[in-house]
Amino acid sequence: MPINFDWFDLTPFANPYFVETGFFQGEGAMKALASGLFQKVISIEVNKELVARAQERFRLPLAAGLLKVVHDDSVHLFQHIQSLEEPCTFFLDAHGHWVQEKMEEPHLPSARKVTPSTFCPLLEELDAIARHPWAKSHKILIDDRRCLQRTWSHPTQSWWRSLDEEMVLEKLRTVNPDFHIRYIDGLTPEDIIAAVPADQ
Repeated sequence: MPINFDWFDLTPFANPYFVETGFFQGEGAMKALASGLFQKVISIEVNKELVARAQERFRLPLAAGLLKVVHDDSVHLFQHIQSLEEPCTFFLDAHGHWVQEKMEEPHLPSARKVTPSTFCPLLEELDAIARHPWAKSHKILIDDRRCLQRTWSHPTQSWWRSLDEEMVLEKLRTVNPDFHIRYIDGLTPEDIIAAVPADQ
């Protein structure tokens, strides 16, 4: 999670569940738990070392059932939300950083073949959310909007090259055509896409 969760206000995005893809060091999950806005936080993380670290570092919230950290590729998001029977807030941030590991770990739970065009699971994550019975009630936050601009470049990463912002917005409309979409400051100004139901 590259954004600074110290100042990020989750209040407008309250829901029974907070589901994030990309646990990293746990900043987002801990911010969600500390906010008191969510009954449970579920995080899906592809990197086994980060998951092991989370199991050690966050033993108390894990044992209390407030936090669940899953070692999996977030293309399988639906498997981890299909039993949830209330609205969720999704923070989608599983982009690109652990591509090399995913290519080298065929034993990863429910492993998939990773190619340059599938480095980023974002569209697949949105497809999973669209399948959920509560899809039109969910709230969705998508990090790294800057990377979806055609002019963006990076010296070592290329996960976004098969994507652009309009593709993501179009996919969001399949989740809920009435989403109200706005942009929130993150690592850079207006770097987070926020989609909430129009009546909220």
